[in-house]
Amino acid sequence: MVFGEQEADSIVTIKLHPHDVGTSVELRHTNIPDEDFDDIVEGWTEAYWFASGFL
Repeated sequence: MVFGEQEADSIVTIKLHPHDVGTSVELRHTNIPDEDFDDIVEGWTEAYWFASGFL
């Protein structure tokens, strides 16, 4: 995903980590402009984590 005039794509990395009692999820979203950070965090939280039942 490219934001506005930004030339570099943003990168989303999702890692699954096994544990004795289940699995944890690590999500990193890099190369996002500072002015879009809050909207991106809100989007991941509401549209992905809550919608998928993870939170």
